[in-house]
Amino acid sequence: MFDESYAVDFEESKMPLEWPQEKDKLQFMLDNGLMTKRDLYKFFNPDITEDELESKFEEIDEERLVEEVTEQPQQPQSILDGLLGE
Repeated sequence: MFDESYAVDFEESKMPLEWPQEKDKLQFMLDNGLMTKRDLYKFFNPDITEDELESKFEEIDEERLVEEVTEQPQQPQSILDGLLGE
């Protein structure tokens, strides 16, 4: 016999969406500020700790900085070079 204060709150069952629908839903949430990139990462890896998440985002930021530094601005091709085929 259970006490009257005993209660169980079950999560509503969810049918998994097809990937295109899931992708569109996630993109909509990101675009409209309903989800952050951190939330998205947690969506795909719910067991990640905050320290691991922070480390991952620092790694991503470092990679972006390296890419920005190594990218050389492309020189516009002159009309003459285009005509001569150089």
